Parts: sequence; structure tokens; C-alpha cells
Amino acid sequence: MKLIEVECCEWLNADKAIAWTCPAACVEPHAGTADGFTTVSRAGGSLEPWRDTATLTVKVTAPTLQDAGNWMMGLVLPRLEEMWGEPDIARVEVLSVYPNPDPGPPQRPRYQANMQVVRARA
Repeated sequence: MKLIEVECCEWLNADKAIAWTCPAACVEPHAGTADGFTTVSRAGGSLEPWRDTATLTVKVTAPTLQDAGNWMMGLVLPRLEEMWGEPDIARVEVLSVYPNPDPGPPQRPRYQANMQVVRARA
């Protein structure tokens, strides 16, 4: 079974509207992500024999705070919320969304969302 954060990145990157508008999603930033990027990481949660309740942190870094906010609120979160329609996803809940600049160096505009995803385990 894939890590839930990897599954979320693949879900985001499969959307053509997101691919043409905002930077690709990844678990870790890498070379070539200077103009902006979206990261998804696990920040906690519980793991039971039959389900994975993951708390995820989603960060969108962009050239401007306006871009980061627009990408997060208009593209990234709505797409992630659609994951509940997948067979193994039981729930997707956005817990909080806020501007959270990357401290750098260099300091960069960034929006962050914390969410919970409940997924069945095989």
C-alpha cells in the first residue's frame, strides 16, 4: 500500500487543471522547484489494523502570497476533497487553512492546510 501522502500527490498531479496552473505536488521539494511547489506530508494520525487516519500538512509555495492562496483554495483543496470518492477513502476533512510563509532563506510566500484523511487498510 502506498503512503497516503504519495497517493495525495499522485491524485493532485493527475488533474490537468492543476498541472497547467500551479506547480507539481511532491512529498519533498527538489531541484527545479524554485518558482513554487506543493508538498504533502504526514504530520500524525493513527494506524489501526483496518484503517489509517492520517493528519496531513499540505503546503503551497508560490511567487506571491496571492498565488499561493489562490492555488490552495481554488485548486489544491477542492481536488483533495474529491478523494473521498475513491474506493479506499472514507473521509477527507480540511481542519485549517492559513498563510504560513516559508522562513527560508530565502523567505517565500506559502499557504498551509492541515487535513485528515481516513483510508481503509488491506
